[in-house]
Amino acid sequence: MVVAAGNTTFVMTLDAAASSVSAVGALSANREGSLGFLKGGKLVRVNVKVGEEVSAGQVLAVLDSYDLRRALGEQRADLAGARADWAQTKFGTTVPGARRTLAQARRILAATQSQGGALLTADNVAIRNTLREFTVDEEELWKARDRLSHVIGACELARQQAQKQAEQQGADPKPPDQDDQDDQADQDEQDEQGGQGSQANQACGLIPTYQTQVSQARQKVSVDRSAVNNALAKHYADRAANQTANENVRQSVVSAFNTLDAATADRPWLLRQLKATIRATRQAVRSARHDVRDATLRAPFSGTVSAVNGTVGEILSPSNDTTVLAPGTDAPIPGVELTTTPFIVLSDTETLRLVLSYQESDAVKIAPGQTADVTFPAFPGLVVPGTVLAVGPNANASADVSNYYVTVVLQRSDPRLRPGITAEATIKTS
Repeated sequence: MVVAAGNTTFVMTLDAAASSVSAVGALSANREGSLGFLKGGKLVRVNVKVGEEVSAGQVLAVLDSYDLRRALGEQRADLAGARADWAQTKFGTTVPGARRTLAQARRILAATQSQGGALLTADNVAIRNTLREFTVDEEELWKARDRLSHVIGACELARQQAQKQAEQQGADPKPPDQDDQDDQADQDEQDEQGGQGSQANQACGLIPTYQTQVSQARQKVSVDRSAVNNALAKHYADRAANQTANENVRQSVVSAFNTLDAATADRPWLLRQLKATIRATRQAVRSARHDVRDATLRAPFSGTVSAVNGTVGEILSPSNDTTVLAPGTDAPIPGVELTTTPFIVLSDTETLRLVLSYQESDAVKIAPGQTADVTFPAFPGLVVPGTVLAVGPNANASADVSNYYVTVVLQRSDPRLRPGITAEATIKTS
């Protein structure tokens, strides 16, 4: 029976006793990997050749990593900047400075209020003093006016009496026979009139003096009134200026408090944000460092270099193909081609395996652990024992026939055997 599977033709036979099934396939390595670079770039070094044995971890090829190292340096600088921002916020002086500013604003407010209170107190004292002086001088004015009024009244009274006396003398002439009798009386009357005239002259002579005193007292009261008005005006101006100064300083206190409140409230969230930035930039540094490491291709396992597709100076594309593995193994299924050509193919040929395809009628008889005899058309007489490693759980439809892949592991090696050699495995099912 002939069955086609991909680019490989499998021939299966069933013996007469129905105790074994056979199929033809090709040997494959125990493990095979199509290796390439995660990111493309210019190839600057190739350290291996086809057929060369390599060890796990050995450097196979290197890409130009200038751009990758530059990106790593930029990410490290970003990380250093993020850490500096966090340290500046954590240990900076924003919050302590805001507290000191608020305390200073409060001290300035207290000093301004104290200074304003002292100034208003001094203004009140000045007002009381000027009022007291105004009251005293006003009393002196009233006294001076009283004295002037009294002198004017006395002067006027004396004048009236003198005028009345003169009128009486003119209205009562004495007879001749009484002249001798009244001489003494006339002399007494003249003396009395002379005394009254002297008193009138004395009283009237004081009027200018008292008028001067009244004028001086009035002028002093006027000066005192101006002083009182000035003291009151200064008090009102100082009170308004003090109120303005207090409000300005209060505004400074409010601003300082708002600044402190904002700094205190925002600080925990800002620290969390900066922590998140540090974590993000740290991850970016790790990614950039990983990219730099990936510019050097190392062997993931020990094996033989099966293919090298690239030379120094060429630009390689990113590798994004995956290998379709055979059941129970890291070996690829024969005949399944990759969409792109791999840069390096590495094969572990220490143990060879045989991947076969069986129809479902035969596959149901096969189980892991069954033994098989493997022969090779290229080496007549060579028979190598094998063991069924695994049977594929899913069918592989080909030409409307459901086939299942079976992996057979060779129990011993032979220096003549290598991957790709045609082999026939007869699996003993009973």
